[in-house]
Amino acid sequence: MTTACRLCVFSRASTSGVCIIAGRVSALSSAVSRNLIQIGSLTGVHYRRSSRSRPFTSAQYGPHSSVRQVLAGGWVIVTTLAGLSLPTRAVAQLVGTASVSGHYEYNSNVFNLASETANPGGGGKGGDSYYSYATSLASTYKFRRQELYATASIENLRYQKFTQLDHTDYSLGTGLRWVLGQFLDGHLGVSRTHNQVPFENLSNQVLALTVSTQQSETALIGLKLLNDWRVEASGTTSRNSTPIAQDPNSELLQNSGGLALKYVGIGGLATGFRAQYLAGRYSGADAALNSSFDQFTAGATAQYKLRRTTLDAQLGYTTRNSANGLNNTSGITALLDLQQQVTPRTSYTVKIERTINSYLPTIGSEIDTDAGFTIDWRATYKVHLNLGYTFTYRDYPVQPGFRPGANRVDYQHNANLTLAYQARSWLSISPYASVFARNSNERDGDFQSNIVGVTVTAVVLDNKR
Repeated sequence: MTTACRLCVFSRASTSGVCIIAGRVSALSSAVSRNLIQIGSLTGVHYRRSSRSRPFTSAQYGPHSSVRQVLAGGWVIVTTLAGLSLPTRAVAQLVGTASVSGHYEYNSNVFNLASETANPGGGGKGGDSYYSYATSLASTYKFRRQELYATASIENLRYQKFTQLDHTDYSLGTGLRWVLGQFLDGHLGVSRTHNQVPFENLSNQVLALTVSTQQSETALIGLKLLNDWRVEASGTTSRNSTPIAQDPNSELLQNSGGLALKYVGIGGLATGFRAQYLAGRYSGADAALNSSFDQFTAGATAQYKLRRTTLDAQLGYTTRNSANGLNNTSGITALLDLQQQVTPRTSYTVKIERTINSYLPTIGSEIDTDAGFTIDWRATYKVHLNLGYTFTYRDYPVQPGFRPGANRVDYQHNANLTLAYQARSWLSISPYASVFARNSNERDGDFQSNIVGVTVTAVVLDNKR
């Protein structure tokens, strides 16, 4: 198990945001092709992703090769294996979707600062709103039992007051899910993202626009054995480049390999054991503090799916040892993910997770414990309501400014409410509100931000229908 908001009432500004966005969505439709072509030229430009739901952890990667070079290497592997596994008389099927969207959001505390704290970067404080415009594409090419897929998205954000935060995000992914015969299958994948590091993950840093470029390559192969047993082997290489103000060359490189043994002979239950080894290396001005580390995880797994219930559970132990002893961390790691369909219109999810992740801004580690739930209710075929809450306990061993044994500890609360309205088969409008708050024993580490926004999405291509 490795890596690595907000409740309020819509203001008059958010209502005007809906009108502005709705008026521009139709204009965006004609620009889909032009925006998608721009993705290939984004390397080296500071861009970001606006989603706040994913924490900045070790599973993020870096920027030193062009997007076209990255995808070219991945496609060579993907298409080679696809050619080897292609049946003589394959029946191919290509499906895909493309959409454009407009987004308005107001945040009462953009930099996540305590009420009495000034911005260390001198960039101001308080609330601001932004508009963003996005294009996304997803496609799948199936031939017999093989499946090629590709995804791409690009989003441009423009702030009204803090214009120094204007940027563009992008995300690319491609891969192959393959099957050979009755006993062998697997997956090859390449992904690359370019997004902003959330300000809550930049404590003790200059609060300026900080962009992270992440790239990863993954391979998995599974072998079915006799008597309902299955063996899986996996490998991942990843790079995360995050040029913070204090260290513009900060980077984390990780390589990992895993092995799992599963028994799948009990109805909808699959259970077994897994082990993973991960090696990480920091580079940059502060790399001498903690240049490298090794991490090992072992434990039991169980997956269950029957009728309306889906369960994913893991329980293990993780230990991390660094070259100089400053980043030694160990503890129980676990996952419990339960999804229950109560009625045809109502479902809920409960998730509890404990992981050990890398914290790049301080060249260290963090132990994250998350507990949360979501409730999903489809009132009608056009109206969809989603309510969620997540509590996070974050323990940072060996942090600057704390004496040994007195770790920094954060308590985070994230509550959100989303209402999705399907106005047409091709058009959806989704207003949302959320509250994000943190209590910390770090000086000036407490804050609260209230967020309200709306997203308008138009599907301009969908050949699955």
